[in-house]
Amino acid sequence: IQSPASQFRLGMSLLPWVIKPPKLDFDRTIERITQWGHAARLQGFLSLESDALNEEEPLLRRGLNLLVDGTEAKVLQDILDAELHLEKERLLRAAKVFEAMGGYSPTIGIVGAVLGLILALSNISNPDE
Repeated sequence: IQSPASQFRLGMSLLPWVIKPPKLDFDRTIERITQWGHAARLQGFLSLESDALNEEEPLLRRGLNLLVDGTEAKVLQDILDAELHLEKERLLRAAKVFEAMGGYSPTIGIVGAVLGLILALSNISNPDE
């Protein structure tokens, strides 16, 4: 009710990621970026085309494709910064779904307790039931 349906679906689609986030290997990522730098220096940016096709990480794949296409460094940085910003905003919208759920959870518990008391007290005149 508080979130648009698209935002709610986004939050629910990320639920497995929230419960069990992927393991990030920063050392391996830094190593791969370093290898790409050496390859680009020795053989040129076009040598990174096969790496771009095989890259699983979307942002790295996008960066490699931009390098292979000959994008200037400043433009490349601006594009990747913008994409990072958009992804951060998308994830923050999804997080608001869970934040709202956390706010409503105590209310749902209280409603359940009140309903239980009403049912229990409705039979107080006839304790045999």
